[in-house]
Amino acid sequence: MQSKIFEEQRYSALCHHALAVLGISKTHNEFDDCFQLGLITIWESLDDIDQQKPIEQQRYFLFQRIYWRILDYLRQHTNAGKHYQTCDDEFWQKPAYHHNFDIMMEMRHWLGSLEFSDKLMLTYHYFEGLSMEEIAQRWKISLASAYRWRRRLINSMPVNL
Repeated sequence: MQSKIFEEQRYSALCHHALAVLGISKTHNEFDDCFQLGLITIWESLDDIDQQKPIEQQRYFLFQRIYWRILDYLRQHTNAGKHYQTCDDEFWQKPAYHHNFDIMMEMRHWLGSLEFSDKLMLTYHYFEGLSMEEIAQRWKISLASAYRWRRRLINSMPVNL
């Protein structure tokens, strides 16, 4: 393995350019972390660079690695904590069936009024996760017919559901 010679000044312009393309200025809260991540990415990528290629292609390779790594970092930190939602105390004091009892009853009535094939369509698409193409193949109908069928089911649903 060839030894890595890392000069921060040589690569800092590449990191600044990647940050500018991502719209991250020096006043951004994550600027320092992203800049350091860019330098780390360069350090880790030095062995992957093909020395036979022209310097422009080498710089572009490094730029792409920096860009995507910083973008992944920002996405992870932006989405962190968005998966949890708190409820007020009144919500927890009511029994679970009370929250959506009326909706459940209306849905049950609507499902009871459907034909068997419509129930199968709902089961395949929403519970088994089959795509409309797979449903069309399974039922030996055209894709357009499958979409019309689904649209008809959606339009037949009660408004409050």
